Amino acid sequence: MALPPVLFTAVYYLNPEYVMVLFDPEEGRKMLAATAFLQVLGAVCIKKLIDIKV
Repeated sequence: MALPPVLFTAVYYLNPEYVMVLFDPEEGRKMLAATAFLQVLGAVCIKKLIDIKV
């Protein structure tokens, strides 16, 4: 779950202009918000799948 934020940070430090596209326009900020929401939703779904009640 930490891989996307770590890679984002690495790319930001290596080439900031490449990721600034996500911060400047309104669509980029919406995509970042959707990405964060879907990341959390995926973690919750995986948690429910592996939580086996015996």
